[in-house]
Amino acid sequence: MRNLDNYEQNHYSLNRAIDLAERIARDFDTKLKKVVSERPLMSIPYADHEALQLEINKIEDQWKASILELKTAISRNSSSSNHRLTKGRDVEFKLKALAEDPVFKRLNNIIAFRSEHHKLESVISTTFAKQSEGQSRSEIRSQALNDIRDAFTTFVKSVDDMLDISKEGHEQWDTAKKAYELSTSKIESQLTTLLKKKLAKAVTANEMFQVFNDYNKLLMRPKIKGTVA
Repeated sequence: MRNLDNYEQNHYSLNRAIDLAERIARDFDTKLKKVVSERPLMSIPYADHEALQLEINKIEDQWKASILELKTAISRNSSSSNHRLTKGRDVEFKLKALAEDPVFKRLNNIIAFRSEHHKLESVISTTFAKQSEGQSRSEIRSQALNDIRDAFTTFVKSVDDMLDISKEGHEQWDTAKKAYELSTSKIESQLTTLLKKKLAKAVTANEMFQVFNDYNKLLMRPKIKGTVA
């Protein structure tokens, strides 16, 4: 991609340079999918997932930098008669589409999905690690974690190809994600009910403070915080 900023020296017309860039983008997407698909995106350890996120961000930054170089070169040479044959808005639209690569968008969605799932797991795991009166926190923790992991497993099984960016692939992803969010929303609602019961039993300010202290990580969840507040 980097040698495209010299497309005039290479005797490329603007239209030919854009066409070449689009073909390079398609080839790049194919290779990117192949490389990323060699790792089980939804099942690799979370530490490896974070490392993969850094790699993807680096590649995406390099890709956008290449498109920016091409855009700069086009602007620099826009006065030639050859470039006046192409409408500026069409070029802007095509360059924007190239920069906003749909494969990167899906990869970022996968990263965000796993990140949010990991956060929810961590909050529940740490909040309910200790014992309490009545039903033990460990029992609550075990049930909630099982439900969350079941929701995650169902999501993974519902999407045939995580990197499928076709219309059908987008529909499958959206449907599976909505089902996952519905499941986790129910889990958070159950935990909210539990928290409200704990607060209702608090008689003194100190007791109420203790409840908030014990469940402070849970209260950081937007849905729970908004309901309890």
